[in-house]
Amino acid sequence: MINDTTALVLCKTAAFTLVLLFTNLVFGVEPVHAQIGEIEILTLLGGANDGEDAETGTGTTPYTLVDTSGALLIYGFWTNEFDLPVSPNAYQKTYPGIAGGTSECIYLAVFSLDCSQLLYATYLGGSGVDRASSLIWYDNDNILISGVTTSSDLPVTADAQQNTLRGGTDLWYAVFNVRNMEFSYISYVGGGDSEHHGGCLLTEDGRLLLVGATWSRDLPCRPGTISHIPNSQGDAVVFVLEDHELQYAVCFGGSYHDFFTYAAETDDSFVFVGGSWSRDMPTTENAYQQDFGGTEELCIVRIDKEFRTLLYSTFIGGRSNEYANCVTQSKNILHIGGYSGSAFDEFPLSQPPIGDDSLGFAGGMYVIYDTEADSILFSGLFVSKMAAIVGSCTPAGNDRVLLSLYTRADSLLGCVKDPPDGDDPRTWLDMLVFFDVLELKPAEVQYLHTGERYSFFLTGTLSDGIIHVSGIMDEQPEVRAGGYQTKLNGWQDAYIGRLKLHTTHVEGHLPESPRLLTMMPFPNPARSDATVLVSGVPGRIHLRLLGIDGRVHWSRYLEPSCQMVVHCPLPLASLAKGRYTLIAYDIDGHAIASSAVVVE
Repeated sequence: MINDTTALVLCKTAAFTLVLLFTNLVFGVEPVHAQIGEIEILTLLGGANDGEDAETGTGTTPYTLVDTSGALLIYGFWTNEFDLPVSPNAYQKTYPGIAGGTSECIYLAVFSLDCSQLLYATYLGGSGVDRASSLIWYDNDNILISGVTTSSDLPVTADAQQNTLRGGTDLWYAVFNVRNMEFSYISYVGGGDSEHHGGCLLTEDGRLLLVGATWSRDLPCRPGTISHIPNSQGDAVVFVLEDHELQYAVCFGGSYHDFFTYAAETDDSFVFVGGSWSRDMPTTENAYQQDFGGTEELCIVRIDKEFRTLLYSTFIGGRSNEYANCVTQSKNILHIGGYSGSAFDEFPLSQPPIGDDSLGFAGGMYVIYDTEADSILFSGLFVSKMAAIVGSCTPAGNDRVLLSLYTRADSLLGCVKDPPDGDDPRTWLDMLVFFDVLELKPAEVQYLHTGERYSFFLTGTLSDGIIHVSGIMDEQPEVRAGGYQTKLNGWQDAYIGRLKLHTTHVEGHLPESPRLLTMMPFPNPARSDATVLVSGVPGRIHLRLLGIDGRVHWSRYLEPSCQMVVHCPLPLASLAKGRYTLIAYDIDGHAIASSAVVVE
């Protein structure tokens, strides 16, 4: 006979078993250990010493841009190396600081797409410390690089809106024309105290947003309920510029230190990701985490485009430090990767930790935020017996994200690899993880490297099965034949490479459900304009022609009609030789068909 107590125990046991079964089904099933892709190092780049720093500063913006129309690869980092290669038409041909001293400057290089030729290279900076943390496209012919400086002698252009250093540190930005290989604009931006830089955004209406932190109380602050005069500890800041003229600054935060490192744009708002040390940073009622958890919290803030209304604001973190290492946007979704030092029972997990949770604290942080619903879809940690960090993330289709992880353990996500130095805690291992955003779990994992690589970043948009990578290498790798620099020059050198995904992964980016839509470009290859035959219409679809860097070179909507077959002109005459991808999207933004297009 079963008494009430026994029945209760049995019920609890059954419920716990069901919970375990569900957890194992959703999270406990080990991901497939497969070869996701292969890295091909295109070139090394460095001087005779060890001063290259190809880290992305805050990690929020890639340092590598690819221009398929001009067959160029643009790469930048900060350095204190005085013997890096420069081109005859360099903006600054010599290192502007004191060789071997505490100064640092920017180094910008333009390569041919295969990195066999260095087409342009220059130093950029003054006698102090100059760093860059953003490199973005400004328009079809220009890039914009921005950062922070302590140099009073930065080589600004004659038309700079601010031509002097106003505080201890100021922001700076430069516009570089990749066709003419010259800087068209360089200027300081800042107040009478100090600024730190995070990232930048060129908005749809042509404004430039520079984000970071400020201590300056003499800025032209935007009036309203969002912005205020910065406190003595420093506030998060957004500098809003139009035609290179500062319109106003938006200072946001609580009574302690706050900062922004990334900016994104939606249809009706701007989203900022950063960090906060303020217990009283404003949060909204629908926040995922309203209360401050510990030392340094990850924060996500959404504000209307006129910077007058706070639409969403939340903390994410436990009692230790959390920081964002990378942020990438895919339509209305933000993917945020980084690190958390908090105990698992303190961090606001939406799911159990992924991996070996025996350590009990610290892991690679990964957050998925839906900007339309103001919802945190996933807040999780990748954990191992030593440490793990999410270094970069790249959307890889409709339902997957490619993550790069670093770990000091020889086993993460059930994937075992022996470190070269046994259990040496200084050794970091690189991993690729295909994360399924529908099932919210890792689908496939792969170790990439077992040496002491200092950094590894996915630095662009996945296109045609290729994504570019960059970082620091401290051991001689195998470099593609014909690369500009094939031998390690110093103790550490920067490197540029590309990750080639296997065909099965590239094809897997399209939905598995059968689609009626097909596309047939002809002629293909083409020397000038072509025509694409689109079958399976009607229904509104969006055609986009992308380069291998993910840049959109042509776009057109096909409106609903009774036609089942449409001949659509495909302008190719202005494009450089190379391989492109034509993708069709449905009204929900899902890729429903694709075709390779080759321009001869």
